Amino acid sequence: MADAHPLRRPIDATSALLDPNLKLLALKAQLPGNTMDYVMLYSVETKGKVKSHIMPEQVIFWKWVAPKMLCMVTETSVYHWLLEGDSEPVKTFDRTANLSNSQVIYCQCDPSEKWLALTGTAPGSLERPQSVEGNVQQYSVDQQRSQEQLIQ
Repeated sequence: MADAHPLRRPIDATSALLDPNLKLLALKAQLPGNTMDYVMLYSVETKGKVKSHIMPEQVIFWKWVAPKMLCMVTETSVYHWLLEGDSEPVKTFDRTANLSNSQVIYCQCDPSEKWLALTGTAPGSLERPQSVEGNVQQYSVDQQRSQEQLIQ
């Protein structure tokens, strides 16, 4: 039976993301006076910090994309952070120009972690300002190459 009393802890995080498979919480806070973000992985079971990192840029979107992998998107790049070991986030690929004016709404990877996709939306053209454009960037880990697609 689940505990009827929630666990309460004071934190200064601007965002939190629960891993859907593990009892792990990712916490993010902006460092005062700059655009860097402090990211920490916290175990709900052990009630302690698993690891932490200061990102060189502000994280504008993040999502658990695999059981032990957190994807963090900045204005220019996509990073993956593996839960295991002492690893730091690794820059996986740069965002392409088609996503520069887009709001990132989704990121994912296939089960083999060989194909990655980043999806964003942007305002339509001047002729159709009420419309929304979708932009997708697909990245091949093996080929280290991106492919862009516009969805109207």
